[in-house]
Amino acid sequence: MRSSQQLLLALGLFLALVHVDAFIRPAKTHKKPHNDYSKGGEDCVETTKKPHVATTEKPVTTTQKQLTCPEGFVAFARQPSAENAYTSLWCLKAALQRHPIMISEANQVCSNHGGVLSAPESPAERDYITSQLLYAVKTWGFPAGAIAVDGRRKQECVTRNQTVLESLPCSNKAASFSLQDSHTDSQFMWSQWALDEPSANAWTYDIEECVQLAVIPENPKRDNLLNDFYCNFRQAPNDPDYTLYMNFGAVCGTLPQ
Repeated sequence: MRSSQQLLLALGLFLALVHVDAFIRPAKTHKKPHNDYSKGGEDCVETTKKPHVATTEKPVTTTQKQLTCPEGFVAFARQPSAENAYTSLWCLKAALQRHPIMISEANQVCSNHGGVLSAPESPAERDYITSQLLYAVKTWGFPAGAIAVDGRRKQECVTRNQTVLESLPCSNKAASFSLQDSHTDSQFMWSQWALDEPSANAWTYDIEECVQLAVIPENPKRDNLLNDFYCNFRQAPNDPDYTLYMNFGAVCGTLPQ
């Protein structure tokens, strides 16, 4: 009996202690962590969207390089056509020198200046070349002078046979010569012959196959006009002192760059 009372007393004391412990110790709570956006962290979730910034694309512009002539050359606008290889801009230069050249040397003269042997396609081009030439010959003390231009007598017209020369196509001043320079329309050129030219004169082994552009202000029948001349003579063989037939350089041309 006593043992049973002692056991009940111990059990009551144990239950009393458990009750007191539960009363004193607070229940555990799960506190949600505070989101600190200024510090970031894996638990941070950004709930606001960033404002959309509109971007304006700048239009893509392409700038075309402006074509210019090499130093010493002057640009001339041309009417593009099949006759001048659709050239709209051509650069010309009067490559002048004090000592006359043979027209057969003119290609090399122009090559040295960065161009090819050329010819005027319009009055403006012709006047520019002849103004340069006239200024030079006057500076050198000459009353007249010439400059080599592109143009060569066609092979079927290179003859001493007057019957051939007086027949077509050789008798046609616009058809008996041709240009090597494909960038020049020859229509203007072959309308600019001096009086009684081309004459197709012959001297020993040479025939007047090449072309020169002359200046002689006191003679309007030959001034600023064309003359056929020997390709391999520096002076007229029948009048070696007359500067009108001396070629003081060459007309050179090139495409702009």
